[in-house]
Amino acid sequence: MALVDGLTNIPNRRQFDDYFQKQFKDCAKNNTPLSMLFLDIDYFKLFNDWYGHQEGDECLKQVAQALDKQLHALPDGLAARYGGEEFVCLIPKLSKGEVGQIANEINQLIEQLKIAHEKSPVSNYVTISIGVFTAILGKHIDKDNMLKQADEALYQAKDKGRNQVILRER
Repeated sequence: MALVDGLTNIPNRRQFDDYFQKQFKDCAKNNTPLSMLFLDIDYFKLFNDWYGHQEGDECLKQVAQALDKQLHALPDGLAARYGGEEFVCLIPKLSKGEVGQIANEINQLIEQLKIAHEKSPVSNYVTISIGVFTAILGKHIDKDNMLKQADEALYQAKDKGRNQVILRER
């Protein structure tokens, strides 16, 4: 239970950290790409303020389960709750293009859940913004650097209007 988020029932940050170390070593050893997706529910505070925290929790659960299902369909993919309304996904061994396609599918999938969000200026439904960073691992890339790059891509997605995917690579 120490590795599962109590609310969403998907891996938590601790399990993500452990899994990241394993995948990082494997991808570095085999010279294969590793991608990190940092996701944020758009205007979640407005959602919570309007619908209440119980509905906010239900929204988090639905988004988490959709992410988990999508990532479980991939070999070695993992989705985890990072904190609050933030989620992180790890996708090893796929190219930036493949991961970009998956990220766009995830983006569309969340909106297609049709969770009403009448206070969102982006959509009538809950949406997410996604920052993606893909790298062939080397001396200058570590978990903190990958998180920073994915987080910066996420903020770029938010700055450009939200409900979209921004890709970065190294």
